[in-house]
Amino acid sequence: FSVNSQGAIHLHNASQEIVESVKLFADATNLGEKLSDFCLKDELPLSKGRELLTEIMSVFNNYNFSLYSSTQLGISGRHTNLLLFRPSTVQASAFLGLTLGQGNLLTLDGGAQEEIDGVREILSSRWPYPIATDMAVSASCWSWKVKRYPWRMSYGNKLVDRAVDRASKMVRQLSFPPPNNHDLESAKSLLVCLMRELSERGWKFVGAHNLHTSKCLLHFSK
Repeated sequence: FSVNSQGAIHLHNASQEIVESVKLFADATNLGEKLSDFCLKDELPLSKGRELLTEIMSVFNNYNFSLYSSTQLGISGRHTNLLLFRPSTVQASAFLGLTLGQGNLLTLDGGAQEEIDGVREILSSRWPYPIATDMAVSASCWSWKVKRYPWRMSYGNKLVDRAVDRASKMVRQLSFPPPNNHDLESAKSLLVCLMRELSERGWKFVGAHNLHTSKCLLHFSK
């Protein structure tokens, strides 16, 4: 599966059931035996990229496929997310998306009140600057903005996905002391503790995707 910054979607070797599911949010432009092309419906703006990728993960999960790997490509000047899936006997019951954007914006999609409270506590205790905004975006989405820029301070704006990959391996092995008002160390602590908080609530880290809007989307399942 691939989707680019212009809203074009391509399915490679997908079953008919998956093709029909994608038709719910994208218009078919070319349906082939091995490759099917789609374009996002007009009522779905490109800014909804994080919701789209989460929906795609759910569709493949429903037909017993799990994410194998994800990569970003630059084709003809367009940012493209390529997701590879493989058959799986383990089916997730829910998906959660955590988006890091604009250097200091955090968005939680699909979390219940306990996840919202947990993320808020980590932001308050691990980042030594105030939370500027704390608000509901929709019934299933919550957003926070903090002072300063932890996502840029940590490993670099475009390398957050690599940082999260490292953090996911460190979650059960390292324990960070309370932040000492050193921005770099506090940002690393914040990132790892967010991963650990969700892990302790039963969420398993699935993967990370760079969106064309310079945001990093982290996926979790349970």
